[in-house]
Amino acid sequence: MTPEQRELNRFRNRAENLSPEALEKRRARDRERYHADPERAKREWQAWVESNRSQWNATVAKDKAAKVQATPEWADRAAIETVYAEAERLTQETGIPHHVDHIVPLRSKRVCGLHVACNLRAIPAAENCIKSNRHWPDMP
Repeated sequence: MTPEQRELNRFRNRAENLSPEALEKRRARDRERYHADPERAKREWQAWVESNRSQWNATVAKDKAAKVQATPEWADRAAIETVYAEAERLTQETGIPHHVDHIVPLRSKRVCGLHVACNLRAIPAAENCIKSNRHWPDMP
């Protein structure tokens, strides 16, 4: 599932106020549907974004603000850029999309990490989408 689809699902789940069990059931169904026809899922996502542009723009702005707020002044920006370059290199070499993952999520119900090089890693996009912001090392 792409980050965009995950975001769409987040909006939908929030609007419907689903129970954790119903939410997991929906996520499983959405993963199956995406893997069955990724191109269709991307087209549907793009159509949703176009018809909900203001909601999408607000979410993107919120995410950017969270990243800026989570980046301390002492952060090594060159090291951060190196991790993003590594994700791009892996994508090019393997043909498998890679994302930069925040090991400890920037925003979560239990913890908020920092946007610093030691909290970043390049991982396959599929793994990052499954992880979302619900898992991190030594999670209680």
